[in-house]
Amino acid sequence: MEPYIKANSKLRGPNRPKTNHGPGQRRVKKTEVDQVKAAKRALKKAARQEGKEEIKKAITPYDPMDNPYMERSSDGGIYLGSGY
Repeated sequence: MEPYIKANSKLRGPNRPKTNHGPGQRRVKKTEVDQVKAAKRALKKAARQEGKEEIKKAITPYDPMDNPYMERSSDGGIYLGSGY
């Protein structure tokens, strides 16, 4: 095989076979990669927001009235109700 075309070859000139590069394979691959990256970012963002909500719930001060067995007395104090 010779690497160069001969001077009187049919593969030379305006009628030579043209290279068809297709629909831009790099661009297609890049859009696929970008879609995957966007999906990962969305998952990470959702996880961060859920984590923030959990931390807020953990940090909120304890309210004894959340306990169903606690009741407030007439003087504002807290005592165990009739549940015990």
